[in-house]
Amino acid sequence: MFLVELATAISPNIQRLPTFTPVELMLRSALSIAELRELLLRLLSISASLAGFCVAGIGMLSAQPKVGRYAGIADDLLVLAAVCFLLCTYLSVWALRTINERRLQTLTKIIDFIFLAALTLVVVSGIGIAYAMF
Repeated sequence: MFLVELATAISPNIQRLPTFTPVELMLRSALSIAELRELLLRLLSISASLAGFCVAGIGMLSAQPKVGRYAGIADDLLVLAAVCFLLCTYLSVWALRTINERRLQTLTKIIDFIFLAALTLVVVSGIGIAYAMF
């Protein structure tokens, strides 16, 4: 942001380029509805697999005889991440079955946000598990 303001101060004739969020860039890069549906199909399988991964991680943590405080928090985060991944799976199926293009784009934005939030939860819980183990 500072560089843009500096360049504008040096040369006021420079036009400011529009900024886009990552979701808007994803939607703009998907040139057609068919390509957007292809992305949703990929996200459907990935989110379902990651939900299973979270459930396996929960099972492994609950099988540990001595679970520390950080592992207990990581266990709760994995539960929340699994629920988010399952929600992504459900919303992906709904988005794939919808006919309305505007609803498809709205659902894609929601799915993208929830998926990234769930991935963040998995990373944070992984850090907590590593800290608890070592």
